[in-house]
Amino acid sequence: MPAAALVTFWAVATATHAMTVKYSEKMARPGQVYLSYAVGVIAVAALIVLVLVALRRGRGARLLAVVLPLAGAFVLGQVALNMTLAEITQGNYPVNARMVSQSADGDVPEDVRCGTLFDWMTKQGWPEYYLVAVRDGVQENYERLYGEPFCAELDERTD
Repeated sequence: MPAAALVTFWAVATATHAMTVKYSEKMARPGQVYLSYAVGVIAVAALIVLVLVALRRGRGARLLAVVLPLAGAFVLGQVALNMTLAEITQGNYPVNARMVSQSADGDVPEDVRCGTLFDWMTKQGWPEYYLVAVRDGVQENYERLYGEPFCAELDERTD
């Protein structure tokens, strides 16, 4: 039962982060969306404590003494990999960072936003399905947040 409560806590906290405007406005690049890590680390640490208490006697504790360091090494490797991929992505696709930042900033002039969006659409070579999904998503989300489209010119150019 305590394990289910911890997993529920992790899921609800992550969903809250993902759907909160405050957090989405603070994301300056795609690599900064790992909001579940902080809450996840707390939940995993609490789960490990629960398992250690439950297995403090017998062979389970010895097995855990082998498995925990391996799991820790895996997690450290994943964090390093994620950070490296975020840096590579930002280096190879700098317009992504600009578009993400501008899509969460209601003070950027529309001509600047349109320029960024058209750069993103024309200079990256994205597959059509991805280009349409991101283009339409940016438009809809920006309009929902700020009451105006990300780029009003877009409808004129893409029709």
